Amino acid sequence: MTDGIGGLRFLMSIVAEYLRLCGIMVEPWDAILNPRDDPHPEEFEDGHRKHFDSGLPTPPKLSHAYHLPGEVAGTTPYRILSGRMPVSDVLALAKAYEVSLTEYLVALYMAAIARVREQEQHRRRHVKRSVIRIEVPVNMRPYYASQTMRNFSLFVSPEIDLSLGSFTLAEIVRKVHLSMRMQLDRKELQRQISRNVAGELNPLVRATPLALKDLLLSAIHRRLGSAPQSSSARSLSASLTRKMGGLPKVSN
Repeated sequence: MTDGIGGLRFLMSIVAEYLRLCGIMVEPWDAILNPRDDPHPEEFEDGHRKHFDSGLPTPPKLSHAYHLPGEVAGTTPYRILSGRMPVSDVLALAKAYEVSLTEYLVALYMAAIARVREQEQHRRRHVKRSVIRIEVPVNMRPYYASQTMRNFSLFVSPEIDLSLGSFTLAEIVRKVHLSMRMQLDRKELQRQISRNVAGELNPLVRATPLALKDLLLSAIHRRLGSAPQSSSARSLSASLTRKMGGLPKVSN
């Protein structure tokens, strides 16, 4: 239905309307939808289908990446560890490397995974994979000037190959920065759109019953879905509110 950016904008609009009904006025803000306004036609737009080009080549296939060792503990499939840090301090560190906040955090994550792999090797274990690759979500709206509320996101995949030797944090930050900038080229993003929509429009895929399609896709995902990625950074950028121009003001 939507992605993180669309979901956040919807949530903020609901909160703003709740505050209004409680007698707390919220100043007009572009990121907040007003339920009394007519919806903009672009809110319903399928950005992937609109910008689909059937003549483009597909992106190159990715090799299998290194995965953290071990199994999920306990019966609960998910556990969440959360922490807090001053955004200004982290931004200062990213600025020292002349990279974005997202690029810096991805590099730190990659460095942490690289340390785990090195510890495995020190225990005299054979580590089969050497590539550490992180899947980073990308909001496509700024690249296509889109106002859609539907899902309009893709992914970029910065990587390092430890078969080349160990990397310092500065080297990882630079690799992530250059890789993400190259992959965020609109022509490269267009190739992903064309691959994804071509699969969606495939007559055989469309004719397959949904129940069978779910079974097949689930089996494929279990076997191959996470193989090219060491992990993913599926989180909203901490700079989101800055890009939207700060938070709106409220008054009684």
